[in-house]
Amino acid sequence: MLCVGIDFGSTYTTVSIYREESGSPEAQTLSEGGTPFIPSVMTLSKGQISVGREAKMMSMMGHKKGIQSFRAFKMMLAEENEEVLLDRGFSKEFTPETVTENFLENVLKQVLHNVHEERIDHLVVGVPEIWNSTLTTIDGRSRLRDICRSFPFVEKNGVQIVSEPAAASAFFAYNFRQMVGENFNGKLLLVDYGGGTLDITLNEVEVRPDKNGNEGMEIRILYRTGAGENEQRQIGKLLTHFTKAMKHLAVTVK
Repeated sequence: MLCVGIDFGSTYTTVSIYREESGSPEAQTLSEGGTPFIPSVMTLSKGQISVGREAKMMSMMGHKKGIQSFRAFKMMLAEENEEVLLDRGFSKEFTPETVTENFLENVLKQVLHNVHEERIDHLVVGVPEIWNSTLTTIDGRSRLRDICRSFPFVEKNGVQIVSEPAAASAFFAYNFRQMVGENFNGKLLLVDYGGGTLDITLNEVEVRPDKNGNEGMEIRILYRTGAGENEQRQIGKLLTHFTKAMKHLAVTVK
């Protein structure tokens, strides 16, 4: 059974696989000697689609005729304003959904080739917590889920779109149990300051038996804040937002 997890970032994407026989996740690289950080970039040149590091290199030659590049397309999945989409380089043929589908399909096919597998039984994709809490981003979440379910090499019932803070909290709690030998029950402050968004969440983790008597984990998002795309001239705005959020959380926790 092959389980694949994707941290689908606005700037970089990482993919890990998990096999029961190994018992631990393995980060994947798409090029020999490369890093697990895959640039979230897709280019189109003379009908040829490229993704990742190759696409990033090609996008640097954008002045050359015939090369079209797409970035930050994940955050555009819920965008309905056609003027905004056109300004970002999208079209009726290459919508954010189309670009996202091409990008993820290419990446996942490369991963399957690298691990000598033909099918993904479980596919988990992490998204910002805000994707679970506002109507516009919930649309983006649904579209991303449908895109992943459309791949013929992915088990449709095995697709999950999960909150990144919840996934990170679960991973921390798992590692805590492995290293300390006891369950973690308490609060976690997570700051996800990526190239595309700033996401700050205060989470509570509680490990307790489920209805069948098996050990289960409940993760509650107590508070979240953040900021949108980290575009040029917005670095300072994000830093200000971060400082204000820390002051608010200090009062909340106290």
